[in-house]
Amino acid sequence: VVATPGRLAHHLVEAGLSLRAVEFLVFDEADRLFEMGFAPQIHEIMAKMSDKRQTVLVSATMPSMLIEFARAGLRDPQIVRLDSEMSISPLLKTVFFTMRMEEKTAALIHTIDKVLDSDAQALVFCATRHHAEYLSLVLTHRGITNVAVYGAMDQTARKINVARFTDKEIRIMVVTDLAAR
Repeated sequence: VVATPGRLAHHLVEAGLSLRAVEFLVFDEADRLFEMGFAPQIHEIMAKMSDKRQTVLVSATMPSMLIEFARAGLRDPQIVRLDSEMSISPLLKTVFFTMRMEEKTAALIHTIDKVLDSDAQALVFCATRHHAEYLSLVLTHRGITNVAVYGAMDQTARKINVARFTDKEIRIMVVTDLAAR
């Protein structure tokens, strides 16, 4: 069964489904589920399952509420982490600029045109889908090859855009936090 916690909790009540035979329970994006207020539904779902199940929480971050949940709600929880020193390429360059809001787009274009090597690729992180779409249009207008990738995008389109970036057809990938994960 693949479902959001809210929808699954609804089906458990409405359809009278039983989850006692479930052996594995996976919460993908567990940090986001708790941030979005699904904790009551998660507890409700887990209460209707066997205690012998294996529960996996997959999360890009470990906020305190997720750690507390793991300690209180899981038997003998184990944390598996990818050490950051081992996962970040030494070739990766990270640059931070401080500027006024109205200067951001111009600074991005200047950085792409004048600072990046002509064959270099870059990820540009945006807060929202609308920001990503806007920047993608601006970059396209400037003749800079780019794609936007965000959560509301069709899965097929997302895969195509990521593949184009990975295959170096595209120079800039404008993303929301989806791509960061």
